[in-house]
Amino acid sequence: LYKLSSKHDMAHLAAIGLEKCALLPLDDVGAKFKKMQFLAVMRNKRIAAELAAICECFEDAKIDFLPLKGSAMKGLYPESWMRTSCDIDILVKPDDLDRAIKAVSEKLDYKYEETNDHDASLFAPSGVHFELHYKLIRSEYVDRSETPLVDIWSKLTLEEGSNHKYLMSDALFYYYHIAHIAKHYTCGGTGIRSILDSYLLAGSGIAESEECISLLKEGGLLEFEKNIIHLARVWFGDEESTELDEDMGAYILDSGTYGTQENAIALTKARRGSSFKYILSRIWVPYNEYKKDHPLWKCKALRYPFWQVGRWFKLLFGRGVLKRSLSEFNSASEISDENVKSLAAHISRVGLS
Repeated sequence: LYKLSSKHDMAHLAAIGLEKCALLPLDDVGAKFKKMQFLAVMRNKRIAAELAAICECFEDAKIDFLPLKGSAMKGLYPESWMRTSCDIDILVKPDDLDRAIKAVSEKLDYKYEETNDHDASLFAPSGVHFELHYKLIRSEYVDRSETPLVDIWSKLTLEEGSNHKYLMSDALFYYYHIAHIAKHYTCGGTGIRSILDSYLLAGSGIAESEECISLLKEGGLLEFEKNIIHLARVWFGDEESTELDEDMGAYILDSGTYGTQENAIALTKARRGSSFKYILSRIWVPYNEYKKDHPLWKCKALRYPFWQVGRWFKLLFGRGVLKRSLSEFNSASEISDENVKSLAAHISRVGLS
């Protein structure tokens, strides 16, 4: 139980349940559970302090921003530390990305790491990871899911008392939550925590609103949402389990918090069509994917060949990169076509084909 709950970043909640049932052992395992509770409290305080500093920084710099995911979910839990987060996620407008990076780097001494297809990665002096998003979701993973999130800034409202901090409506927040789970589900898996979040959100009554149902239909996620919520009510409520619940549960429990490399490879192989095409696409990234990964770059076509050569040098000489890549290619060759087809069929059954 400790290993499984730790894998899903849920050991601190398992500790509470065991303690209430007088089942927390007075041994090394029990001590580990208690330690995870203390760590969850400490992580929460550290992230809360950094989030407050970032919000103040963006207000001073007159940068519009929207806190995302964990920071917005904590209010559903009895205590904020019960909903753990590994990082801080905030959305800014694409045109403000460079200014936002500069603001936290200069005022808060954050260290910039890199910018990818939808966010920039930075680290606070305290070690907290900060993902500065300029795009909400990668639509190539789930068909149509990005449609309700297009022109997102026109759908937000300012928080009372703030000049630059924005909030989603309850229905839009619920939709974004489901779309985010769908992305992870089709990229290797999602964790127990996302199902618990779904249970608490659905229990608030948001999911039954006409606006929410309309957004789910528009994004093609209505069937997936129904399946996720049914599973959540099986696990945390009193719904009867179905065969699909059992299949989804097995997939999620095996996934860990952010999914597994094997599942991600198998699902990508299903999209590519074969191991050879998968490996070829990892060696020579298709131009369309390159464009998606660098939406802010100018002169993309001219930079494309130089970027490919740079990738190869990083692959051959980057610290630990070649070893990880060879491990990935080996996994790709070992995953059978039968497993690929089975996983692709599962994705279709849950409503994400």
